[in-house]
Amino acid sequence: AAVLSWNTSLQSSTSYASHQHPYPPDLHTKIGNQTVGHVKLSPIPAADPSYDLQANPASYEPVYNINYKNSQLWADDNNGMVVGEESIASSFSNIDFDNIDVIYNNDDYYYPDVLTDRAAIEVFQLNATQMSGITFNNIRVDQAKRLINVDIDNNFFLNTLRVNQGWPGSISGVTFSNITSTSTGSNQIRLYGWDASHQVSNIALNNVKINGQLVSSFSDPHLSINSLVSGTTITANGSTANQPTRAISAPAGTD
Repeated sequence: AAVLSWNTSLQSSTSYASHQHPYPPDLHTKIGNQTVGHVKLSPIPAADPSYDLQANPASYEPVYNINYKNSQLWADDNNGMVVGEESIASSFSNIDFDNIDVIYNNDDYYYPDVLTDRAAIEVFQLNATQMSGITFNNIRVDQAKRLINVDIDNNFFLNTLRVNQGWPGSISGVTFSNITSTSTGSNQIRLYGWDASHQVSNIALNNVKINGQLVSSFSDPHLSINSLVSGTTITANGSTANQPTRAISAPAGTD
């Protein structure tokens, strides 16, 4: 197993998680201190007894300078790769994923098509912090329920996990480049902020191709973007489209 915390690099691995099969430890990839068979950046999980729900996330260690590449991933019941989720840190920054194959990704064995927080590629904030400078490059997805999810929320896994959005937080500067999906799933690209103090901004979708077609405009049916997201760009065939300006009017967690 490979263990990454912060300020480190992993060159290659195979990661496999299955509801039907045991989790062989030699096939696990662990980043932080939880192993679930997929790639997860989690310094202190929110289920950990040391996690103080009332504490300012700024008092926790940052996660930064992580490079993960040359890997094959399979997850029956979870994300292919995820930054954040079930964790608390003062910040997440300078994190790169490169040259990765997501062979299979399913949302959940017991709750199919219920959980929005499952995708082949995910950046998910449940505890208010600053997340920036995250890149996903040269990612190939064979099969997944959802392609991309970038989300700030206060509810996780049917409201079973403690979270804290009582402090300001944001996700900004996340770049998806050369993402190719041949999946028969929804291939949804979901970008959602939570409220005026927890917004998502400056997401770049560069050469994202779904079943042979480049995502080239904001009218693409795979996109789901709420009004708490701004500054998104879509680049395809050398041409860049900028997200239309939208008023911040949606109630928390909606739209």
